[in-house]
Amino acid sequence: MEMIVETYGLTKKIKGKTLVHNVDIKIGKGEVYGFLGPNGAGKTTTIRMLLGLMKPTSGKVSIFGQDLNQNRLSILQHVGSLVETPSYYGHLTAYENLECARKILGAPKSNIEEVLALVRLTKDAKKPVKNFSLGMKQRLGIATALLGNPKLLILDEPTNGLDPAGILEMRELIKSLPKKKDMSILISSHLLNEIDHVATQVGIITKGNLLYQGPIEKLRQQSRGKIRIKVGSANMGVRVLLANGIHAEHDGADVYLDHVSDEKVAYAIEALVKNGIPIYRVHEEKKSLEDLFLEMTAEEAS
Repeated sequence: MEMIVETYGLTKKIKGKTLVHNVDIKIGKGEVYGFLGPNGAGKTTTIRMLLGLMKPTSGKVSIFGQDLNQNRLSILQHVGSLVETPSYYGHLTAYENLECARKILGAPKSNIEEVLALVRLTKDAKKPVKNFSLGMKQRLGIATALLGNPKLLILDEPTNGLDPAGILEMRELIKSLPKKKDMSILISSHLLNEIDHVATQVGIITKGNLLYQGPIEKLRQQSRGKIRIKVGSANMGVRVLLANGIHAEHDGADVYLDHVSDEKVAYAIEALVKNGIPIYRVHEEKKSLEDLFLEMTAEEAS
């Protein structure tokens, strides 16, 4: 797969404090990369280094296969970004704000109508931005980021402060862009639930260290739960299951099975019944992705 973003040992220290430590990010073409971490984990610092707004203490950033340090201007012509609060002129309309940005970028005038339609602001294009809701302002910020038809879009906490309807709109927009506009996206968030809805790949950062990087599907597999069976005798239950080729353990009260198929669960219950072990309750204990994320970041913090 063609790599759009690669960092090598990316590190940032300020006044002796390490904000980002030895981070290697890899974002492939057409991917939505969820950059996940608690507040203060180093996400925004990393993003600022990717955009050339902050110089790394050490390490290298490569975007579109080019060294950012050597080709900053040519690279950033093809990068759109929304970092923290979008800037705008409140007394101007959405269209006029985009026209100001278009002139700076040297983009075609037709791009304004296109990006307004993409973020669903066509009907509100002639309204002053000071009268916009927070969600509309966020969408205008993304429209500005899309104005130059970027190959890479970087969004830092784009759902911050949005109501549920605004979050849903933002989510649908982000999911649609890679196919509609043939672009790759990096989206940062401190909420795994948000990343889970849009990302194909995920990187988890905390205390400046990248703890995990890979397909979000792998995280989902790790979050699969265990089957807990309340039986008359947990000790006897485990013996019966092991004798029938089913790996099981007990915690003194219940028997539990890890990561097994529905067929295996049915077979285990059948084996217990046949051997006269009373079964009182069967239920699944499942870790949410949020639990897994909190567990990973808590381990690092401790």
